[in-house]
Amino acid sequence: MPKSTGNWIKEATAVLIFVLLVALIFPFRWNHIAYFNNSIDLLGTVWSVSHVSEAISSGHNPWITNQMLAPQGLSILSHTSVFIVGVVDSLIKNPVLSLNVVMVVNFVLLAWGFYKLTSIWISDPWIQTSVATMTVFTAYYQSKFGIHINLLLQCSVPWAAYFMLKSVSLQPFITINHKPKFILGCMITIIGLFFDYYTAILLLFLLLPWVLWDLWVHDILLHGKRKHWWAVIITLVVIHGIGRVYNMGGFDKKGGIWEAADIRQLFIPSSLGRWIHSNTVFPQSPITENFIYIGWSLIISLIIIGLIFLYKKLKFHFPNNITFLWFAVVVSLIVVLPVIRLQGKNLWYTPSALMHYVPGLDHFRMPTRMIPIVHFYGAMLVFIYLYNAKSKLKIGYIPLILLITTLFLIEHKTKTPKYFSMKDYSLSQTDKDLLPNNTVLSFPWGVRDGLKELGKFNAFDYVLMMQPDVKLVSAYISRISSSRWQQIQSDSFFLLINKTQQIPNCPWTNKQKQLAKQGLDSRKITLLRVPVEYSYIADRFKSIEDISWIETKTPNCLYLLRNNHRSQVSN
Repeated sequence: MPKSTGNWIKEATAVLIFVLLVALIFPFRWNHIAYFNNSIDLLGTVWSVSHVSEAISSGHNPWITNQMLAPQGLSILSHTSVFIVGVVDSLIKNPVLSLNVVMVVNFVLLAWGFYKLTSIWISDPWIQTSVATMTVFTAYYQSKFGIHINLLLQCSVPWAAYFMLKSVSLQPFITINHKPKFILGCMITIIGLFFDYYTAILLLFLLLPWVLWDLWVHDILLHGKRKHWWAVIITLVVIHGIGRVYNMGGFDKKGGIWEAADIRQLFIPSSLGRWIHSNTVFPQSPITENFIYIGWSLIISLIIIGLIFLYKKLKFHFPNNITFLWFAVVVSLIVVLPVIRLQGKNLWYTPSALMHYVPGLDHFRMPTRMIPIVHFYGAMLVFIYLYNAKSKLKIGYIPLILLITTLFLIEHKTKTPKYFSMKDYSLSQTDKDLLPNNTVLSFPWGVRDGLKELGKFNAFDYVLMMQPDVKLVSAYISRISSSRWQQIQSDSFFLLINKTQQIPNCPWTNKQKQLAKQGLDSRKITLLRVPVEYSYIADRFKSIEDISWIETKTPNCLYLLRNNHRSQVSN
């Protein structure tokens, strides 16, 4: 059998294994989406898919919406990016089904991509398959299935890294050895940005150990220059000092340092674990970003190999590829832990901490979202070491690889999640008749992004916006610009609405009524949607003497339609 044919058979077998693992491990249920926490992010993602699909079909700009903060609208360039899913949905016309289809394909390609990427260091198919499995089928990716779907769509990352590493060399000079592969890697990177902008960050840190090693670190270890070692130590101390000063100065605005995990979280399984789990509460660690468990199967393997490696190092054995992988694991952990935190105390700021204070990058929550690179380099280190030591092992290295991988899968399997369908958020026929072609003030009202919030955004607003031509004056997207936030926080109408929500028993003065009318007029608000528990707000708006309303009651809420829009509804 020709060698190329044999390689394709091995690769096809690996892909088949990945397909089976995706079907068995990830919580797919067609026309449903799994979630572990609240459904607000999922509803937002479903709306985003619908928005992109509708924009493509109608020829509008998909990066802008006038359905939020009407009438001006918002840029959603930095919002949860599901552009590719929206493209697929322009054909399928079912956003939930489109998400599931894209995610199935994504996970298979993601695992296959790490299989290919591993081949740069070793061509053994057992090791390639196991490394890919321990990188993708983790508690991290399973947990993100339930809240941050955009962070799952990372299949472009290993493929882009593969083609770049195959085409670029850094020694003795930066050289592109194979332009077609390099161009292909760049194109895949660009495509990845249409999935989510975190793909670029993950790719950067996946390649970072290789870049640092070839340009600098390898030379330090090879020649043992003391001045380099002292430079490293001094740099680490200075970085810690800068990070501490910046954090004490309050410059971290719910960004990377705010999200930094307790170091114990590397060793304690998430509460979502199906067979192995812990309900340990970690100070300052948000529950939705609490999934950096490495796995004891991998940790014990790393400890054993580390002790052997140190012994051999003392005997002046210098396995260069293993040393690189140790370095890659350390760099990856530095990325995941911008600050060494224990029981809520920040003990040491690592180099990656400074990046979280750079404007434009300060909102990237690197710590937990970069854990895949730790799994990748950690698994590869263990398995390549076993491969190198196979002649000294009493049993074959393949059974050991299978044992470690199986234990890893067992301890990383999450519990059966809840599911939701868009049918759970269906609107009545009355809702569907009243909503179209209206600018709606829906309660509870709020404007929110990943850093700030005014009022209380209602997740159900996403469902309202899935109706044709419905515009709302609320909003929840990943980021709102600082200038826009200043407008929002100084807007008298918004401040009045928020205060009214908070203080039910405070009637409006004549001045406040006039302010409310001006706010309705300037935003061209034609419809109020008021749930039963907020009925006192409806009374406030009905007390405005210059406006008459047409009331429509449903079992769950009251609609107030401005009287001069009666003809619009009848049409």
